[in-house]
Amino acid sequence: MHIHLVRPRDQAQLYEAFLAASITAEDVQAHHIPRSGFFEYPLSERDLEARAQTPFSVVAEDSRSRLLGYIIGYPIAHARQQLAQGVYHDPVHDTFEGLDDHTLYLDQLYLARAQPVTVAARMFDTWEHLLRGEKVPNVVTAIPQLPWKNESCTRFVLYRGFSRHGFAASSAVTLGLFGKPYVAIGENIL
Repeated sequence: MHIHLVRPRDQAQLYEAFLAASITAEDVQAHHIPRSGFFEYPLSERDLEARAQTPFSVVAEDSRSRLLGYIIGYPIAHARQQLAQGVYHDPVHDTFEGLDDHTLYLDQLYLARAQPVTVAARMFDTWEHLLRGEKVPNVVTAIPQLPWKNESCTRFVLYRGFSRHGFAASSAVTLGLFGKPYVAIGENIL
């Protein structure tokens, strides 16, 4: 397995994986209830590219360059810039008011079907290692809870030290908000 920052040539593979993992309200109403995926998240290829082209997005590939998983993260300031430019409005971005611009938003964590959770854990370890050198004070994420709950991702972030900090709701979905503080050794934390 090779884990690296997202490159422009990865975009097509990322978007294909994103579409394959997308879940609609109709899927849930038809009792097609997967354990993980992106619920009611209508991103275009351009929207996904705008999110992924930051130094906080990584891809895991096998020896044949097949996608095993990815993580897309970006600073809150990047999300605010996207809103100002009229890129797809993500309702969870509205909850960022008052957060430090350097807080990182963990937008997407994707693991290809049939891949063990250890791939996601290694990817996340690599991702967290990147954060150490960037003085990221906090990481926040939002995970679908209603009408469909992404149980796999909820369990994963809680296991990785995140805690629940409330909810954000749109007409289509209620998202659980989770956060995790990051402090570098040697920093004054008091």
